[in-house]
Amino acid sequence: NWLQGTEGDAFHAILCGCGHNLRMILRKLRLLLVLIFLRLDWPSINDDRTNHRLAGAYA
Repeated sequence: NWLQGTEGDAFHAILCGCGHNLRMILRKLRLLLVLIFLRLDWPSINDDRTNHRLAGAYA
């Protein structure tokens, strides 16, 4: 622990809590983006329509 003393220990605990909360927020944002992309029904790379379009573009 690079923070010394009781104030350093308290500050370290607060920073650990902030890091944990940030990870939870980022996880929920990632899930939200996945749900948005699924809702938009974007074609994936393995989709036949995408492969045909790409094959025609480079022919």
